Amino acid sequence: MSKGISKLWAALLILVVIIGAFAAALLIPPHAKPALPKHITVVDMTGKTVNISAPVSRVVILQSYWVETAYLLGAGDKVVGISKTAKDSIWIPDYIKNRTVVGDIFTGINLETVVGLKPDVVITDTGYGKAEDVIKSLEGQGIPVVRMFCRNFDDQLKAIRIIGTILNSSSKAEELINYLSNKFNKIREVALKIPEGEKPRVFMLSSINEGLVSAYSNSTWGRAIEDVGGINIAYREFPNQAWPKVSVEKVLAWN
Repeated sequence: MSKGISKLWAALLILVVIIGAFAAALLIPPHAKPALPKHITVVDMTGKTVNISAPVSRVVILQSYWVETAYLLGAGDKVVGISKTAKDSIWIPDYIKNRTVVGDIFTGINLETVVGLKPDVVITDTGYGKAEDVIKSLEGQGIPVVRMFCRNFDDQLKAIRIIGTILNSSSKAEELINYLSNKFNKIREVALKIPEGEKPRVFMLSSINEGLVSAYSNSTWGRAIEDVGGINIAYREFPNQAWPKVSVEKVLAWN
């Protein structure tokens, strides 16, 4: 009898443990998913800290290449406003080209149109055209503005990472950065083997205004000449300027 009673008590004990565990599973609420952040904080290309309400679902972009970047990161559906220049890009699909055109950095923007689009953020270059007036107007309406300004390849990668953070596409941004870095490094390996005396001398024209020629110097395009094994004449003479203005006579003297 004692053995039978012992077995019975053991069975009852196991049953109690099972029932207790089951009850605990019912009573204890499942772990809630971590709350999504209500704000995104990024440091733009000018060093300014920008706070943006999250998640970002509506963005206006004033340069075609940053629209292209957003598309490559799988966030083209979030672009609600574009610049006039984006209409000409062969790398941007029609569904994005058909989004509202808000103007551009050179001629200015239609502020009412931008405000009407209710963007979470505007992404734009700074440092040329009417950029400062445009940015001041946007921020005056309480719209966060992320400023871009790239001088070299590393800056381009930094810009991609910033856009990826804004558009919740950080993983794709890193994939794109790795792809571009690998390609760039292969080009540099070849370019570095070219003797200085064999490098072509290159002048890259930006614009001509009132008899002065604006050249690409310490800017992305200007530095690209040096990266691929050329000599950017303007960069060698004006290494601290992005777009130096020189006379036509000066250009001819450079030969």
